[in-house]
Amino acid sequence: MKEFSEPMSLISDKKFTAGDARKPKFFDFPLKDLNIIELQNLFMTPKTHYLKSKDIVTGRNLIYTVLKSLNHYHHVGCVTATKSECLDQNILNLSQIRVTKKSFIETVEIFLVENPNIDFAWVEITAELYIKFPEHHLVKLLEVLSANQQTPVIVMQYV
Repeated sequence: MKEFSEPMSLISDKKFTAGDARKPKFFDFPLKDLNIIELQNLFMTPKTHYLKSKDIVTGRNLIYTVLKSLNHYHHVGCVTATKSECLDQNILNLSQIRVTKKSFIETVEIFLVENPNIDFAWVEITAELYIKFPEHHLVKLLEVLSANQQTPVIVMQYV
């Protein structure tokens, strides 16, 4: 099971971490060109990656900056507990999918089969998301999103 709630005391207002769960890398703002290239590499690698940021604004700014600099992804999905209006208008809020009589995961699986064009996704791990979806649903969601190993999935945790 993935661990979402580990504390990260090294993050300050001007730092964030990126990488996988075992090898975090620290970046400072403002980002240098080499940092942006490293992050672009991360965003282009089709597997699950983990980012940590101090707050949702900083985290989204980072994601938007890297996605815009890549100019590659056209069907971006986000799982978040915040209001849809807070996301860029071109980003699909996967948490707004209407859950039918089937389970949440089955509903997401059906949605992804019907909309196979999602080419990048990120999940915002917040206290509100934990209230909306139990942790085992989030772990299963990550498995579903990255099942074909062709979609980069970013797990963004705010600390």
